[in-house]
Amino acid sequence: MTIRNALLAIALAFGVMETIDIPDTGAPAAVFAALFVVCSMWLWRRNGRIAVIILALQFTVEATQAHTWKNASATTKDLSMALGTAGILAAATFLTRSLRPSTRAERVG
Repeated sequence: MTIRNALLAIALAFGVMETIDIPDTGAPAAVFAALFVVCSMWLWRRNGRIAVIILALQFTVEATQAHTWKNASATTKDLSMALGTAGILAAATFLTRSLRPSTRAERVG
C-alpha cells in the first residue's frame, strides 16, 4: 500500500465515523465528515498538498481529542487515537516525499 492510499483509507474511515456520529454530535461532526470526504477526493484526483495539510490537521484533532469524548466507548477512543496518529505519520511522510527534489533515476524509472 502506498502512502497516498493509506492516507485515503484513513481519511475515508474518519469520514465514515464522523458521518455515523452526526446524530449524536451535530454540526461539528457534519463539518468534519464533509472535510474528510472533500479532502480525500481532492487528494485522489489531484495529489493536493493543501488537502494533505488539512487532513493532517484533522488527524491531529482526532488523535488528541479522542480521550475527551463523552458517551464514546473505549474502543472508539482508542481506534480514533491510533488512526489519527497513523494519519499524522502518513501525512508527514507524503509531504516530505512530495517536497524533496526527485533524482534523475526516479524520473526515468
